[in-house]
Amino acid sequence: MAEDASITARHRRGKRVDPGVMIIICLLRPAPQQGGEGGPDVVFLRLLERRLALKLTVRSTNFCAKRTMMRKIADLDTFDRQLLALVRENNLEPARVLADKVGLSLSAVLRRLRRLRDEKVIVADIAVVNPALTGSALTMHVLVQMQQAGPQTMDNFARAIIRHPEITGAWDVTGEDDFLLKVQVGSMEEYDAFTRRALGEDKGVHSFTTLIAIRNIIENDVARRPLRDR
Repeated sequence: MAEDASITARHRRGKRVDPGVMIIICLLRPAPQQGGEGGPDVVFLRLLERRLALKLTVRSTNFCAKRTMMRKIADLDTFDRQLLALVRENNLEPARVLADKVGLSLSAVLRRLRRLRDEKVIVADIAVVNPALTGSALTMHVLVQMQQAGPQTMDNFARAIIRHPEITGAWDVTGEDDFLLKVQVGSMEEYDAFTRRALGEDKGVHSFTTLIAIRNIIENDVARRPLRDR
């Protein structure tokens, strides 16, 4: 039960606890006595229930969206998959070249690509620009820990970081830290100014850890992941 008490203390200080750990705690703790509101343990359990219900609601919504996308993936035939593999490598390749490669007519290829975009199987057509042209010589991965981990605090911070163009990627993560940010700047002076604007105590940040990228091994190469099987 010592570990249980430690988890309780961290939760009361505002630290997030994994939902799986929450369930274990609920199973280990004795049920409150009938008649009366109960002590700190009852309050703690109610907080856990609300937090878990919120997480399950979000995960349920995400699951429904993923299930819809999985149905679309299951509807892809061999020609769709061949076209997707080609445009993931080079979406500027002319449709007539794609038609020759997959063995379809030009009109059939154009029709299929239009459908794949309309159904959000293809979600974007973008150009990847040399980072030097955007003043992004330095790339940092920043682990951010919030002072409190309530939904309002987390949502406020998530909305706030969208306004900073230095942040080119952001994730709400599990573990001791609350957010992982990808920050790209031109100099350490620029990064220092960014941290003062975006990661101060007035923004609800308790602490942050900066990991400076030395060299790129793989850079956002989503084409490396194969399409799911049916």
